Parts: sequence; C-alpha cells; structure tokens
Amino acid sequence: MKIHYFFIIICFLILLGCGDEELDEVEEPSPVTAENNGKIFYMTIGEYILLALAIIIPTILFILSLVLFYSQLFKATLPTLFALILTIGAGFLLTILIPWSGLN
Repeated sequence: MKIHYFFIIICFLILLGCGDEELDEVEEPSPVTAENNGKIFYMTIGEYILLALAIIIPTILFILSLVLFYSQLFKATLPTLFALILTIGAGFLLTILIPWSGLN
C-alpha cells in the first residue's frame, strides 16, 4: 500500500508543479506544437501533460487488471508473464496491421 501513496504524492507534486506561476512573467506561455489531420495547433504544457495522463493512466489500469486476471487464471508467475507479453504484443501488432485510415 505504500507504493500507492507514493504514486499519489508524486502525481500531486507533478500537477502542483504544472501551475502557471512562472507564466505570469512571460507574455505568452511556451506552447507545444502538434499536428492533427494536416493542421498545426498549439497547446500549453499543462494541457499536454493532462492529455498524456489521460492516455497513460487508463493504459496502466488496463495492464494491471490484465495481470490480475492472468495471475488468477494461470496461478503461476511465468505463464502470467508470457501471456501478458503475448497479449501486449498482439495488441501492438493489431495497431500496425489494421489500416486505420479507413476508420476516419
């Protein structure tokens, strides 16, 4: 349980450090440049961090739930590890092999 508290404290400190106290001195916040469908748009660093967290946190939760499911299914460490690696690898291969351009 100590790791959970440590993770929550670190996330809080990161979000606390993403405040705009330093941006008061600068006229414009330093933007992050991104491209979406051929259009360039700008976002602040805080928006970029929140977007990254919105992607990373569900991924971490999915992998943790997958580990718990496989550990209950196989009741051993090595088969759980291999099944997890194969599942993540298969998901990665699906993103490469499926032509996503037709979904737009």
